[in-house]
Amino acid sequence: MSTNELFGRNPWLAGLQYWENYMRALGRYADDFTKQTMQAGKRFQVVEERRARDRTGEENHELYWKLIHLSNRQYNTGMSASLNAGLRFHTQQFWGFMRSMYTGNGLRFLEDQSRALEVLASFDKLIADVEPEFGFHFDDGNYRRDDETPRSILYQVWPYINGETRYDLVNESLKPIVIVPPHVLGANILCFLRNHGKSYVHSFANKRIPTYVRIMKPINKTPAVARMTQEDDCLDTKYFCEKVARRHGRMVSLNGYCQAGYGAVVNWLSGMLDDSVDAVITCVAPMDGTLSRGLSTFLKDFPPEFNDLAYGGEKVSSGEGMSLVYKLKSLDNQAPFVAFINDLQMVLKALRDGGKLSLTVPALHRWLYVDRVDIPRGITKVSFDSYNTPITADGTLPVRLFGKKLNLGRFKEKGCTLANFYAPKDDLVEQEVALAAKKWATFVEEMEGGHVKKATSPFQKEGGPERFHLGLAHTPVDISLLSQRLLHYRESRGGVN
Repeated sequence: MSTNELFGRNPWLAGLQYWENYMRALGRYADDFTKQTMQAGKRFQVVEERRARDRTGEENHELYWKLIHLSNRQYNTGMSASLNAGLRFHTQQFWGFMRSMYTGNGLRFLEDQSRALEVLASFDKLIADVEPEFGFHFDDGNYRRDDETPRSILYQVWPYINGETRYDLVNESLKPIVIVPPHVLGANILCFLRNHGKSYVHSFANKRIPTYVRIMKPINKTPAVARMTQEDDCLDTKYFCEKVARRHGRMVSLNGYCQAGYGAVVNWLSGMLDDSVDAVITCVAPMDGTLSRGLSTFLKDFPPEFNDLAYGGEKVSSGEGMSLVYKLKSLDNQAPFVAFINDLQMVLKALRDGGKLSLTVPALHRWLYVDRVDIPRGITKVSFDSYNTPITADGTLPVRLFGKKLNLGRFKEKGCTLANFYAPKDDLVEQEVALAAKKWATFVEEMEGGHVKKATSPFQKEGGPERFHLGLAHTPVDISLLSQRLLHYRESRGGVN
């Protein structure tokens, strides 16, 4: 029986239905957090069963006591945030209910609350229903499989205008761009809801820019991905960028989102991309993780003996574990009850404003809860180093590639453009973290919203990575290469993969 039917027959039964929906909805958030914690605990136990034997009883006692202290601090943080969020929300709800009773709309008020809770309680179905609209669907004709390595695939992204793929709109005279999605967030966030104008890669392609995206093969089906190192990542990037540069007769812009932005900088500093890339564009990239306020607070009481990649996975780093670390360092707004209250308020507002929930909400939940993927251990090591060792005063990164030191001063020495785009409201990659390479950058620009705002709502009136890329100085057109590209384009229209 639906909530509306209950309200029509028996308000008291409707009240009971309200609380049932409340507990079901809250349970989704608590269950997810518990599942992640249990998985992390099992991994911790496996590693500690081996390592504890190499310590004395006194050392183990001291380490575990420190861990208990950290757990208590995290528990207090989460409980305090949950109590404050619950108090604010339920105080607002109480006075809202009293006003509705005074105006004779008490049952309508409860009905709205119950509808919102029904939405949250049945979110798994909404998440499943949004799948056809969410992310990349490389078999729908809007992408061309261009090339591949044992680890990754390069796709060209065609313009997508008013529900139609427009092969004819690509402007071959424009500078090409290769976009690299982050390992942690996954590729789909960069093609969030294409059919609704919310796709980062299409914000370039729809401006007629020759646009390419590099997609990692599934890690659980591709041993080469599970074993890959940052050197492998660099060599794949070199191979793809050189091919795109030859095709278009001009140098490429390499654009990395989040973690991939740091990877793009690391790869270019190795010198391997000098012949194909003359601009690196980063979006909300963690350039120096040691400057993270949230993480430094989290690690303050964390025993350094446990700050080890082994606890994240034996051969690959667990995506579930990475998600849990983010939640633990941000329990003031990521504790299960706080997340539940925040989402409930969001759903209530959506239902009140339009009577229908936007696809953005379930799409975000699908990304957050379904798109968690494991990460190659070698790639995680690069991020791990950048979050534990700062950039030196002269610009040397805490990472080596092919045995070489990497220094940010190389961008100006070689005349390569480095553009940093950051979001001041980002609580995952804070402003200080994203701007750590600011003094070596050619261009710095602030973006609206938080960490994925640009990915989920990429189109804006002014500025942005797309317009920066369009404004870059172009190298002279290589007519012979351009003619080859046009011939290839005409052939591709006969059958696009």
